[in-house]
This record gives sequence, structure tokens and C-alpha cells, in this order.
Amino acid sequence: MNDLLRDHGFDGEVDLLSLDLDGIDYWIWEAIEAIAPRVVVVEYQDMLGPEWACTVPYADDFTCDKFPKTGGMPNFAGASLRAFVGLGRQKGYRLVGVNRYGFNAFFVRIGLGDKVLPEIDLRTCFSHPKVIWGMRERAKTTDSLPWVDIALTS
Repeated sequence: MNDLLRDHGFDGEVDLLSLDLDGIDYWIWEAIEAIAPRVVVVEYQDMLGPEWACTVPYADDFTCDKFPKTGGMPNFAGASLRAFVGLGRQKGYRLVGVNRYGFNAFFVRIGLGDKVLPEIDLRTCFSHPKVIWGMRERAKTTDSLPWVDIALTS
């Protein structure tokens, strides 16, 4: 990942990193060291709710198309918001918000605009009706799939 970034002219401080791969997003962000974004946007798996820190297992050939979808939305992809918040903290970022529908999270590097964009409690990010429906209906379609519990691996 880092060689790929450097080979394409990215190194050091950048303004924005946006990850929306419907796959191994957590593992990609974890691996990135070549750049130091001021802001990171990640798509998270809202249906997993606020308590569980998990992600799909790493695989070079991961594709969400092998797993159940609901209304075109991939159900086994990405990571939970709690997993991303934990990773963000390890990398020096704080959660400052999510989009209206509750599936994109915004992180800002600690020390940049702390007073203007304070850290928020991730539990406040699960109130949209789409998210509530997903936690109730979509999540159960992946109960038997091999989620990786981040608390056990980090």
C-alpha cells in the first residue's frame, strides 16, 4: 500500500484520505504510513451498531460480491464504527462526525481544530431510521460470517 502511494507521488502530509472500498477498508487504513492525512473519511458498516469492534478478515482478493446483500448494500464488507474509532485513535485521529444517513465517518488529526471540531461519542451516530433498520434486519444476514473481532487482534 505504501509503495503504491509513493509510486504515485503521495508522501508525507496530505489534506484528505477517503476510503470507500466495500471491502478491506480497515486493513488498508491500518497499513497506510506513507501519508499523514489531516482528515480521513471512511465508510463504515452501520448495521453493526455502536458496540462491536470488528472488520472483515484481510484477503488480497476480498470481494463483497461473494456475500449477502440487502437492497444492493453489501452486508459483509468494511468494518464497524467502533473498530475505525479505535484505529483512528491509534493513528492520532478523533471522530468528529458522520454523514446524515450514518455510514460515512469523519476523522480529524488530533491537534488540528480540536476546539472547532470536538470529538463526538460514536453512540450518537446510530439514530437514522436506515441505520436502525439495518441493525435490526441486515445485521442478522451476517451472523454466521467470519467477522474479525478487533479487540482480539490489536
